[in-house]
Amino acid sequence: MKNKVLLKKIVLNSQEDAICLAYVISRSLIPSCVVALSGKIGVGKTYIIKNIIRHINGQNLLDFHSPTFNIINKYSSHPLIYHIDCYRINKNNRFVIEQVENIITNSSGMHFVEWYNRLNSLVKQTDLNILFLDMFFIDNHVENKHKRYIKISVNLHMEDLWVSNFLTFVNNFF
Repeated sequence: MKNKVLLKKIVLNSQEDAICLAYVISRSLIPSCVVALSGKIGVGKTYIIKNIIRHINGQNLLDFHSPTFNIINKYSSHPLIYHIDCYRINKNNRFVIEQVENIITNSSGMHFVEWYNRLNSLVKQTDLNILFLDMFFIDNHVENKHKRYIKISVNLHMEDLWVSNFLTFVNNFF
């Protein structure tokens, strides 16, 4: 398994902060990356992905929707973008798991994967990991319903220049 290093802990206090984080991530990704997002239902994984894709494409995505039921959405952009939601994947359904793994392993383009931890083999392939922490566990006095605590880590195979650029972007905004 690739070694991960924690890059940054971030507190998002608003939807605007989430859009800003999406911008930072979109400007520092490489075309063949796998970005994994995890956290409870409703914490903002899809919202972050939608805004990353919007920043990459330079346009508003009117046809954007979560792939919760169809599992994979493919966006014909440059580079190609795959949005994969593993929430409904049953570990006993080898066919679906193999299809998802095949897309991630053999398809060029950017891959954004929600609930990646449901696929054990995928954990080894991720480049950037975004973990939404349980805000009530950390701060049981949360009054802001948009407040999110996030840990961002990267696998050590990523180039030093990429990590440096990413940290520069993040530090300028957060």
